[in-house]
Amino acid sequence: MIQNLIQLYPNALYTTTPPKADEFANRYWFQTTQNEYIGIAKNEMTEEGKSVLSCFYDEVQVSTYYISEEENLWKNFLFHQKPLTNKALAEKYYRILHFSLQGNEETDTGFISEGIKSFFHQSVVLLYQTPAYGIILEEVSEEMTTVDELTYASTMLESDLFVTIRFYFGNIHTVTDHLPTTILQEKKRFLFALSTIHNLAVFKPTDILPLYLLHKVDKAERGELFSKIYEVFAQDKDLFVTIKKYLENGSNLSSTAKELYMHRNSLQYRLDKYTDRTQIDLKTFSGAVTTYLACIDFEYYFSKVHK
Repeated sequence: MIQNLIQLYPNALYTTTPPKADEFANRYWFQTTQNEYIGIAKNEMTEEGKSVLSCFYDEVQVSTYYISEEENLWKNFLFHQKPLTNKALAEKYYRILHFSLQGNEETDTGFISEGIKSFFHQSVVLLYQTPAYGIILEEVSEEMTTVDELTYASTMLESDLFVTIRFYFGNIHTVTDHLPTTILQEKKRFLFALSTIHNLAVFKPTDILPLYLLHKVDKAERGELFSKIYEVFAQDKDLFVTIKKYLENGSNLSSTAKELYMHRNSLQYRLDKYTDRTQIDLKTFSGAVTTYLACIDFEYYFSKVHK
């Protein structure tokens, strides 16, 4: 296909080494799965042509993060349906983390990558699929990074580099032929979370799944299922906050009262008020689950429509 592109764009430049920073001024650069590079003059390429070409090759950004041989093996396997030829890599277990970048486009990609890696306790594989999205493979060990550490990393990177970075703290996986599909599904849920949940820097699967599953149910049906709870919450927003916090605290009366600066008896009064008005017993598992699903649906969908 490279030869076809050269015929289509006679002034294109072809190289097997990464282009230098000064070669980006007048050209769009693309990288093949074989680590070949082709630069096409900006005045010869339409936005439509650029979008089509980006479906087949990765667009290279100025001062971008150039990947190692190991990272290239992973990128070909996970993003380009190539076999993972290094058996030693394939025999290990990995946590897959997704990340999203937004903000200062002038910040060097390599600088951001090194900044992200510095918060891990061991060497990790960092792969960009686009300039704003990528994944991290962290080998399973006793030194794995925690959710709290990633949250701290997000805060520090935003402060130091003026970029907003959010993470999906994925599951641990073995390396199988199905792994690229699994990562694609995780990415889908991560992008859903980015568009709907705005109060977290690091998403765990359990943070996303309830709302994601609710999203699969028709809005009208959700409205019917939760109609009485919606009515109660719409009339008393403080009660909504109380019930949601109580359930998020594992139905612990003491810790919830402390967080809400409320006496235990006052909190119990509110819980009883909810049960009286909805006929749902929060002490039962099914009642708690139903109410929590209604809480997150009310917070992210219903309340937005009825503001």
